[in-house]
Order: sequence, then structure tokens, then C-alpha cells
Amino acid sequence: MREEIIERDSEGHEMLRADPAVRRAAILAVIAAIAIGVVALGYLQPLFDRARTGPATASDVAFAAVLLRTCGIATLAFGAAVDSFLALSAIRILRSGRFPPPGARVIRDTRILQGAAARRVALVHLLLGTVFLAAGFVLLILAWRLAGTVR
Repeated sequence: MREEIIERDSEGHEMLRADPAVRRAAILAVIAAIAIGVVALGYLQPLFDRARTGPATASDVAFAAVLLRTCGIATLAFGAAVDSFLALSAIRILRSGRFPPPGARVIRDTRILQGAAARRVALVHLLLGTVFLAAGFVLLILAWRLAGTVR
């Protein structure tokens, strides 16, 4: 585990230094998500071409497109929920009274917050995690119902 590098900025605030390995991993994750989206669109293109031939296949294309798009958005919502809520980062912040919590690795230099400010950040994490989790489930249910009516 990497040792925390804490320095003071020009204004005297404690700053947690960025971890280059986490930054590289985040960039690779974004590139992978874009690549997966491009491949998914590549698989949908033949369906769109087939949809032009007749109305029976057009409903299949619409069904697949609705499910693919909403599943992708729901996956993002679930990922955000896991990151901020289910991964227990908010609970770690509440227990330590510090944001980012001890042992956390950050993508960019981050000002360390203590006490009430850290607790506010933790509560926002819990709230957003809950909202993203609920939104992901609602999106999947609505997409399934919408895709059923399209068919």
C-alpha cells in the first residue's frame, strides 16, 4: 500500500497528493468505456440496416436499442452507487472524520477536510449513492416496460 503524501498548499491547507497509478487506471477505464460503446454501436448498425427492410424487424431494432441504451445508463448509475455508497467510502469518512479518509488514493491533489465539512461530504456521498442506486433500478424497470410496448 502506498504511503500518503500530505503537503501544505500556498494557503496553508493540507493537501493529499494525487496517485499516478489511480490516475492511469481512471484514464484506462474511460477509454475502455468508450471502446465498449463503439463496439456496441457497431453491433447495432446491422440491426438498423435490417430495420429499413420492413416493419417487423424495425420493432426488434427499437427493442434492442432501448434496452442497450438504458442498460448502459443503469450500469453507470450502479457504478456510481457502488463507488459512493456500497463501497463504504462514506462510512469511512464518517468514522475517521476526514475527507478523503486515511488510506484513500485520489486522482488529483485533494484538499483534506476535517470535522463537520468531512461529515457533510459523507452525507452527500450517502445521498448520491442512494439516489443513483434507486435511479438505476427505476431505469431498468422503465426500459423493460417501454421495450415491451415497442414490441
